[in-house]
Amino acid sequence: MGVRETAARPGGGAFWTDRRTAYAANLWLRSVIRVQEMLIRGPAGSPEALYDLVKSVDWARLIGSGQPLAVDA
Repeated sequence: MGVRETAARPGGGAFWTDRRTAYAANLWLRSVIRVQEMLIRGPAGSPEALYDLVKSVDWARLIGSGQPLAVDA
């Protein structure tokens, strides 16, 4: 499929690819429930650090006005 840097993870796997291939994986892989995109990575040793990390994402570039955002924690 054109993925690289594959790795086994608890409960699934991980790979790096372009967005088009990620969409194709989401559509065609029968062994997964969904394909998720990592938006940011960084240290979050406290609730405040996590909030600061999340605030650094350019959400307007990723989610349009009126689009829902589901959070499963």
